[in-house]
Amino acid sequence: MSAKFITLIPIFVLAFTINVNTVDVQVPAGNRPLPGADSSIPENAYEIYTTGGQQQESTVVLVHDSKNRFKFTAPERSLGGQYELEEGKNNRGFGIISTENGILLYKAQQSTPDRIISDDKNGEFIYPKVDKGIWAITSDERLGTTYFIGTRFSSQTDREYTAGYIRVNKSSDLSLTRESLMANYVLPSMQSIDGLDAYSHSESWANLIYKVPNSAKLDSDIVKYGSFDRKIYRDQNLIIFVDKTKNMHPKDDFYNFKGVISNFENSRYTPYAPDDRPIQYATVWNNGRPGLLIDQYNPNKLSVLSQAYFDKMHLYYITIEYIDGKAPYTHMQLRNMLEYLDFKNLNEYIKKPAWLNGKVPETLK
Repeated sequence: MSAKFITLIPIFVLAFTINVNTVDVQVPAGNRPLPGADSSIPENAYEIYTTGGQQQESTVVLVHDSKNRFKFTAPERSLGGQYELEEGKNNRGFGIISTENGILLYKAQQSTPDRIISDDKNGEFIYPKVDKGIWAITSDERLGTTYFIGTRFSSQTDREYTAGYIRVNKSSDLSLTRESLMANYVLPSMQSIDGLDAYSHSESWANLIYKVPNSAKLDSDIVKYGSFDRKIYRDQNLIIFVDKTKNMHPKDDFYNFKGVISNFENSRYTPYAPDDRPIQYATVWNNGRPGLLIDQYNPNKLSVLSQAYFDKMHLYYITIEYIDGKAPYTHMQLRNMLEYLDFKNLNEYIKKPAWLNGKVPETLK
């Protein structure tokens, strides 16, 4: 039984071209269809950090350690969050993120033999690259109604990953229902990040660990760029700047990226942005630590990707300039690579939540 099928046609959303792949979410006999699945929404709609007719930030979540390696995207702006990792044989990880309209929950753990979520599961589904999939809608007197989707990837059959969403904002004018958000954006975005190692490798500077393409070459000297120290990597029709400067506001729980956005929008990149192609933003959570990713994609022209991240000591920028179609890597390969960050002192940081506006969001109170 097919719950969602999308034909191979070009669809345009906010002037961004989405190459729509054929998607077939099936359910075994006796199971209900996946709630919210909508055949009019393309499989890779999550790649656009905007929904409907409004520009907004999306939330990208990555979990990676010695055992877990997965990511997903939700089309809502983040307000704060926290992640906890129980290191050991199982390496279970639990995360919570407050968004503008609700709460995202996510979990990574060792696979169980017969189930992914719990005994009160509502149904199973079959999806490309997913070895096993389960969805459940549960109710709790304190938390309310939660829509969970659990996956086990074909490349990681010993691990299982779960994402859930609680809608807190009950306004009727929201463009996405809880079910549509989970079935059409979160589920298609849930994926293993093992593929990054095929074309990129990790480098480090101070506390930050980041990825660069395998074919990129590092300039021998660190240069000054205003108040920043800068490393430069070069490749064919592609250049990467890694910038580091002192963090002037070193608060553990305060991450405000308004200045980062303002600086980018007033930078030399602005003239390259067509009027009908808005700059996109996403808060990217790597093991519970937030960064801001900025995406200015111009097909077949100069395009820019940049991510900013704070720690106690430093502010970092990683910026990729490339000619789309001529660089050795696609836009999504570069963006997936840039989303990935790691930190040498992660255990110190994940002990505390990160509130993007300096206080606990209303959705968590």
